[in-house]
Amino acid sequence: MVSNTIAAKSSTTDEPRSPKQASKDTTIDLGVIDLTSKNFGTTVGMADGKVWLIEFYTQGCVHCRNFASSYESIAKTFHSNPDEKIRVARVDCGVEKALLTRFGVKAFPSFFLVSGWDVYEFEDNRTTASLINFARTGHKKNKPIPFLNSPMGPMGLLQGTLIFAGTRAMGILEYLQESYGISPLISGVVICMLGVFGGMISIIMLTIFSTPRGGGGVKYD
Repeated sequence: MVSNTIAAKSSTTDEPRSPKQASKDTTIDLGVIDLTSKNFGTTVGMADGKVWLIEFYTQGCVHCRNFASSYESIAKTFHSNPDEKIRVARVDCGVEKALLTRFGVKAFPSFFLVSGWDVYEFEDNRTTASLINFARTGHKKNKPIPFLNSPMGPMGLLQGTLIFAGTRAMGILEYLQESYGISPLISGVVICMLGVFGGMISIIMLTIFSTPRGGGGVKYD
């Protein structure tokens, strides 16, 4: 359990870093934070003022393995200072294909910085000093990825929402099978029915709230 002061963990531990710990100012993990399709939307927030430096890597990438200890030191640099608003995270693209696609990753390792709605791609030499500078102020010298094509833009957010909904649906499916012994076919039908019902409710609510409300109708001369 992490104490009220900042506590370090070994960089060689296999225990995943908790996004909830990373969201706190006084109690955060010194190591790199693992992001997945399930926790990305709730971890990389828009209103918390945090800036996220994210590495996209694969287990089989030699360059990723060679840079791993350096990236851990970058995380320690930022996470050990309560005044820093920068969080250091990573995405295992061998598992998280959806996030790989959402960010348009083409090489490993790749680094992106998410600051609110803006996303910046790191294109400098891969060194500890250059990444620290990029995360603090260097990214401001570059233009962010155009909003419409950005991972945090409308299409990126839609993709993230669909991925999140899909993972939750699969979780419900597994729960029904394990807890009640319901066959996959029946579970799938139940989830589809809930999806259709939810879609109908959403359309109705959207129609209600988008319908103009007049005080006394149309006034004619």
